[in-house]
Amino acid sequence: MQKKYKLTDTKRKYNGCWLYQIEALIDIPGVVAKGELGGFIEAEGKNLSHNGNCWVGEEAMVLHDAIVAENALVTDRAIVGSKSTVFGNAIIMGDAVVLDSCQIFGNALVDDHALVSYDAIIQGNARVSGSARIGHCNILDNAKVYGNAFIQGNALIKGSAEVFDDAGVGSGATIDGNAKVRGDICVDSPIYIGGHADVAEHADCFTVGFMDYGTLSAFRDAESGVRIHYADTLFTMPELMNFSERTDSDIDRAFYPFLTKYLAEKFAPYIEEAEARRQSQNSNRLR
Repeated sequence: MQKKYKLTDTKRKYNGCWLYQIEALIDIPGVVAKGELGGFIEAEGKNLSHNGNCWVGEEAMVLHDAIVAENALVTDRAIVGSKSTVFGNAIIMGDAVVLDSCQIFGNALVDDHALVSYDAIIQGNARVSGSARIGHCNILDNAKVYGNAFIQGNALIKGSAEVFDDAGVGSGATIDGNAKVRGDICVDSPIYIGGHADVAEHADCFTVGFMDYGTLSAFRDAESGVRIHYADTLFTMPELMNFSERTDSDIDRAFYPFLTKYLAEKFAPYIEEAEARRQSQNSNRLR
């Protein structure tokens, strides 16, 4: 195996560890030229693989059994430690910190002042930036978490969903589709929010979990006013009413009229807003 870097005599102490600056022994196209200095690692072969195009650059530091492999890049002033792994084409940059056995891979990007810790998994084309705090959760697909958002508690952020501002998500919640969770809301129940959801306060979502098919979630939706997730299916209000007519459960049949009335009243402003928007769009098409 050809070595692509070596440790230099330049060192610094961080968090009780001596870290050594690396120097490239070969050209890595688009990454570093032979002879250029990189960032700091604790031990050769331990923190940065000699295989692939992976690299630790600028003032970045990798320590404490953390591993950078394949084509991953850790650069700027980023820090990766505590048994975390960064691989695939993932990039950790800015002043981002990744700790505590996290996995960052695929084309994932962690940037700015983001903190990723406690077994978090970020993969696909997911982006975590700003001053976001991530832990005990999964960020997948094309999802974005930024601003001062806080994700924890086995939450799942996927699809093209976005969580930002001061929003918090936890307690097994799933944010999916093109949903946006924003403002200073804290979503702390095992709710499903998807579709084109626009959730900024607690009045924008609702969940109940005592029917035949498990938890029902309802939330403000930018297209239809309200969407309902139930029995692993995403419904509009008319679709839910049609589904209720086909249920085999006497309990559910008795409960649906109450439920649909409650949801219609709770989300009435959003439903009216969505309907007005549709009528305006249709009018514009006819002109």
